[in-house]
Amino acid sequence: WTKEEDAALIALIEASGGGSEARWCQVGVAMEGRSAKQCRERWLNHLSPDVSKQKWTAEEDRAIIEAVALYGTRWSELVKAFPGRTDSAIKNRWNAMQRKEKRRVER
Repeated sequence: WTKEEDAALIALIEASGGGSEARWCQVGVAMEGRSAKQCRERWLNHLSPDVSKQKWTAEEDRAIIEAVALYGTRWSELVKAFPGRTDSAIKNRWNAMQRKEKRRVER
């Protein structure tokens, strides 16, 4: 996604009443070269003001470990415990922590 596409997407969403009110099919048609699903996921996972872009804290990392122990990798369940974080962000953080641990153990 380019900065210009992001700006166009934000403008379309604002014109349609905001992210929760957006008509994604119409947004997708208006965004040349992008599908409604791509537009929706770009908004929900990256552009929405509700998405936290802060660095992960040690407390959040511990909470992810506890949540995965309790719920498994059902990201749609885990996201409920992490306001501002997306299921995709939580999954990516979990996988990064697993890779880091694997490298640590292999040394």
